[in-house]
Amino acid sequence: MNHVTKRMIHEPPFREEKPSAPWGRGNWPCSWICHPSDPQCPFTSAFKKEFDLTSSEEIRVHVSSDERYELYLDGELVGRGPERGSPECWYFETYDLDLEAGSHLLVARVWALGPNRAPTAQMSMAPGFLLAPESEEHQGLLGTGLTPWQVLLFTGLNYPEGPHNYGIADGIEFDGASYPWGFETGDGSGWIEAKPGLVAKSGATPKLSSQAQPLVPAILPAMLNEPRRLGRSRYASATVLQEKYLKAASDPETAKQWDRLLGGDATITLPAHSQLRILIDLDDYYCAYPELTTSRGQGSRISVSWAESLYHTVERTPEWPDRKGNRDEVEGKFFVGYADYFRPDGGSKRKFRPLWWRAGRYLEILISTAEEALIVDDLIFYETRYPLEMESRVQFEDPRLEEALPVMVRALQTCSHETYMDCPYYEQLMYTGDTRLEILTHYALQRDYRLPAKAVRLFQLSLSSNGLTKSRYPSQSGQFIPPFSLWWVTMVHDLALWRGEETLVRQALPVCRLVLDQFTSHLTADGVPAPLEGWNFMDWVPGWQYGCCPDGDMSVNSVQGWQLVLVLALTAQLEEWMGEPELASRATKTAGKLATSLKEKFWSETRGLFADNPSHTSWSEHAQCLAILSGQLTLDEEAALMDAMLAADDLAQTTIYFAHYYFEACQRTGRMDAFMERMQLWFGLVDKGFKTTFEKPGDTRSDCHAWGAHPLYHYYATILGVRPASPGFETVRISPQLGKMESASGSLVHPRGHIDVDYRKSGRSLKATITLPEGITGTFRHGEIEIPLSAGKNQVTAE
Repeated sequence: MNHVTKRMIHEPPFREEKPSAPWGRGNWPCSWICHPSDPQCPFTSAFKKEFDLTSSEEIRVHVSSDERYELYLDGELVGRGPERGSPECWYFETYDLDLEAGSHLLVARVWALGPNRAPTAQMSMAPGFLLAPESEEHQGLLGTGLTPWQVLLFTGLNYPEGPHNYGIADGIEFDGASYPWGFETGDGSGWIEAKPGLVAKSGATPKLSSQAQPLVPAILPAMLNEPRRLGRSRYASATVLQEKYLKAASDPETAKQWDRLLGGDATITLPAHSQLRILIDLDDYYCAYPELTTSRGQGSRISVSWAESLYHTVERTPEWPDRKGNRDEVEGKFFVGYADYFRPDGGSKRKFRPLWWRAGRYLEILISTAEEALIVDDLIFYETRYPLEMESRVQFEDPRLEEALPVMVRALQTCSHETYMDCPYYEQLMYTGDTRLEILTHYALQRDYRLPAKAVRLFQLSLSSNGLTKSRYPSQSGQFIPPFSLWWVTMVHDLALWRGEETLVRQALPVCRLVLDQFTSHLTADGVPAPLEGWNFMDWVPGWQYGCCPDGDMSVNSVQGWQLVLVLALTAQLEEWMGEPELASRATKTAGKLATSLKEKFWSETRGLFADNPSHTSWSEHAQCLAILSGQLTLDEEAALMDAMLAADDLAQTTIYFAHYYFEACQRTGRMDAFMERMQLWFGLVDKGFKTTFEKPGDTRSDCHAWGAHPLYHYYATILGVRPASPGFETVRISPQLGKMESASGSLVHPRGHIDVDYRKSGRSLKATITLPEGITGTFRHGEIEIPLSAGKNQVTAE
């Protein structure tokens, strides 16, 4: 029995060691291969190599493709890739093939969709496939470009006419009559010898061709690929008309049959010349490859569509300001979603699945049969995402906090793949503002930090000639959100503080300096920063055009000004940690000067608040929160500003995304009353049928936006009060803020284990049991009391 292991070359901590040549530097012994006809995108092809072994052997192979591959060994899927990267950083996976003596077959299905069909986050250089055995003795046996491989250009996979879904993979038309069934085992006709292309090169190779992928080892573990029996029928009808879902029109017996099918306990036969419309509720939010198995049914037409929620009305109307309403409800609502189309050829046990995964909660399946009855043998889902599981735990006296927890965990999981994503249903793009909050939440849940490290690195590689990192990356189209470049700098600071990683931080720090220099070079005569060119998005505040604070794109404003001051202060810490005291002093002085200018231009003595704009006609929580977090105010000034902000009733409020910085201000000023009041937004999610956190207030587009999972971070860092006090979490500062709760406990993952805390309040007295990992020390603070903590178990009482 063969055995395959995906081997990780890079594992935390990411030290300076590189893979040996040629895998880390220089030309590879193997070449890329492609179809001789150089087909135009979009197209799918398969490459195969048959070989014999006289004895059992373990063969290590490095594999990549442009754009995507699935690798099969003797007919069994063993891996997918390449891990999503960019033209500056093209990843290859490494597999250890433990093979028995005898004949074997390697097959790779490779597809290249091109810019008109591929998701925006999927980049490309030159379509092709690459497999390079590490051992020289096996290179002549299996290496692409060194030994002949055969290639088959697929038919039967087409794309329907219509607008391109720029953020996700377009729906596919799967024509079973012309599809090369059995390609995984090398079956079928039309295989020809593949054409060798460019020699493969590592990313460190000098004079790298503009059409050669600069190969670097994959960082991440394999994505989840777990079969799931999911779903229940909410509606079944012998019609495929697009209409409202009404219980009175549903066929309960057909729905029960589909429930048995979904449970793996039955098959369903649809007679010739029949129709079926079925609505399936997965009862949670999933990213998955659906696999529909059919027999017979030649000429049938099947569509499988996905949606996050159903709609009360397809078009926006004044009567329905929130068109989706309760996400659990389907009665009287419309289905609007993205579809794949399958055309059975009459064969037995045909397995239909899209090339890329789908996302959502609801599926609508429409079936029309022709002259032959169709048998639906099975419908199963292969869940896919980053293997992110909750390793920390928490227990609160207030049940609302725990009720909201799984919704936030699920949002982070479904937005974590080969990169982080703003949303899995609409865009699948890694935006800096979203990613900073996703990473902080990730640190609170899981010790593994390969995905955060990769995100930091990719945004670093996106630096452009305008001195800014791109707002989303990888991405075929360039976009700049200047405030997001500043949030990337804070991501570097977070990485240093929570996980250390001095090597990656040192590599990123020069880019941080360039970004900050770009902002500080655009100061007005008044000494405040002018907005840079681009989309100066800050938050999806109702009334703010395109998420920009008033005049935020055209004129100076205090929101972006205080953000710059905050980031300069954090950069000063970074410079100090990295042994650059002079640069730290420079950043600190610049922050101080900017703060002075902001106070002069935007402070209102009458209101005790900072205005957003110079005319003092716009006011927001955003400006006050960032000023409090900047470190440029005294403790008394911070408290007074917080009080004034909470007392004002005319400020633009932070929404679900920017509430993170509101919560940080609450933590800094000890205002847990305000923290819990703003948490009402999350407390209401379950009752409204949400399975994940949404994007923005009102008629939100996305039901799954992981930037709304950040309260999970605050469960640990604010309520339990556990935060790193020095780089790499080498020391800890614990300052619990329980608000009205009398008790709370939890365990937070730490690079060396877990930090366990248990709190019990009695009046003004707080008893705490704190256990720190070996070698970790810190301080416990409650009010004005500060107590040193040592490794192991600590019992403290603070009055």
